[in-house]
Amino acid sequence: MKIDFKSNTNPIQTSYAGCFTATFDELCLLLGAHNIGGSFGNKTQCEWSGTLNDIAFTIYDYKEYDIEIEVERDIPIEWHIGLALNENRKADLTTILNIITLALNDLRQG
Repeated sequence: MKIDFKSNTNPIQTSYAGCFTATFDELCLLLGAHNIGGSFGNKTQCEWSGTLNDIAFTIYDYKEYDIEIEVERDIPIEWHIGLALNENRKADLTTILNIITLALNDLRQG
């Protein structure tokens, strides 16, 4: 399943809304190369910022210090999803998680 992710190199103001588990390699295959390096006062190593189904969001590896993500690319970790604070937040999270979960399942099944 192809994800219609539109990358945005300008950071989007978001806050934590939910999470999912995947490897760095899986996210690179689904979303392309991450477009923001470490941030949050060195609490992340990489971040994707952009839109999916016209929903602005970020995906980031908050406080995953146990591994070097770009070296240990095939280790599953918890990825955080950041969304804007608005009245559609819950529905937006459900949409993003459904799209990513379906795409990850397709990818894992080969």
